[in-house]
Amino acid sequence: VDINSVLVAECTELAKSEGVSSQGEFLTSSILDLDPIVKEKKYTHVLVLGVMLYAHAELDTFLAQLVGCCDKDTKIFIMDLIRNVEWERIEEANRYLELSHSLLTKDEVLEGYQRAGLELLHYEDATKYTIPAHKIQERECKKRDPNMEVLKNPLLFAAFYEGLLSYVYYSLKLKTSN
Repeated sequence: VDINSVLVAECTELAKSEGVSSQGEFLTSSILDLDPIVKEKKYTHVLVLGVMLYAHAELDTFLAQLVGCCDKDTKIFIMDLIRNVEWERIEEANRYLELSHSLLTKDEVLEGYQRAGLELLHYEDATKYTIPAHKIQERECKKRDPNMEVLKNPLLFAAFYEGLLSYVYYSLKLKTSN
C-alpha cells in the first residue's frame, strides 16, 4: 500500500517483469484511511517502512487500522523516526520533513502500541547504521544544492548527528490473552 499511485504502478510492472506478480498486489491507499480491500484481509506480515511518522498525530487511528489487518500470527515490522528532545529543537529538520504535527517520542509511541493491543518483541535504535549513508548523501546534496533550497536532506541528517532524532525499528505482534 502506498499513497503514490505512480510508485504503485511501477511496483506492479516490476513484479510482472520479475514473474512474481501472483505473490501479492500493490494498492494505492492512505495509511490513515485504508481502502476496504486492504482491511478485508488478514496478513502474515505487515511492513511499515518510513511512513508512520506521517501518522504520529493520528497514531491511535493508524494503529487501529493496522491491528484490524492482523491476526495472532501476524508479524509486524515498523521503521520510524522519533524525537529525543522537545519538538521546538527540531525546527531545522522539519524544514525537510514539512510536518504539520510533532513527531512522537519513543515513550509516546510505545504507549500507543500498548493502547492498540500490540506487544513489543524487539526495539532497536538504528541511527548509528544510517549515519554513514547520510554523510554521503549530505556531501552529494551540498554539491548540487549548496543553499539547500531543493535538496534539504542535510537539514534532517544534522538532527540525527546531534541525537535530536532517531531512526528506530520495532518488531511487534498482537497481544494474546493468557
